[in-house]
Amino acid sequence: MADLPTPYYQDSAVTIYHGDCRDILPLLGPRLVITDPPYNIGYEYKSWKDNMSASEYAALLGVLSPPCVVIHLPAAMYFVADAIGCNPLKVVAWVYNAHVGGSYRSIAWFDTAPDMALVRREYRNPDDKRVKRLMETKPGGGPRLRDWWHIEQVKGNALEKHKEHHCQIPMRVMENILNVTPSPLTVVDPFMGTGTTLRAAKDLGRKAIGIEIEEKYCEIAAKRMRQEVLL
Repeated sequence: MADLPTPYYQDSAVTIYHGDCRDILPLLGPRLVITDPPYNIGYEYKSWKDNMSASEYAALLGVLSPPCVVIHLPAAMYFVADAIGCNPLKVVAWVYNAHVGGSYRSIAWFDTAPDMALVRREYRNPDDKRVKRLMETKPGGGPRLRDWWHIEQVKGNALEKHKEHHCQIPMRVMENILNVTPSPLTVVDPFMGTGTTLRAAKDLGRKAIGIEIEEKYCEIAAKRMRQEVLL
């Protein structure tokens, strides 16, 4: 078996590899994959072909062996399931306001299932008498997370936005995924981008590995790992 390449960045919680996930992912041990892969819809990347044939794209997604959590366009999740070789155990909708195109994406759990009760939301009507009684009898026990997450996209003026990446995933999306998917396994994002999965995992005390083919994104992700604040 080939050896893993020298890490681009490494600390006590996170390791980043600069390279092709198809070469590196098979060299890793047991892991929980959490990722937002390229959507194969013609986005312009310096080091990535985002207009593969259906067979090429299926082969790429086939490296995402379960257990894994995948974010993708809703209609494409059927293609993802076929490429991975199993149906998801749970799918939630990540909803956001959009001026053009679709306004939600699917998040699917394959060979692992989320525990939505692990994340509690604030009560929407805290002044309601019934809600007040609940808050008194169950302090800190707001309603559990549902399968409809309204979380805005990372837009141009957002504090966490890195302008070099045009489809950055919000930290809160990754925090939700990690919080409802407890696992002793190392979290691996084979399409790391600017490192949101790794940053969220590190902040939550989880071990994580990222793989990214574009060196500029590796540079941004490494910088984010060194920061003390959530950016």
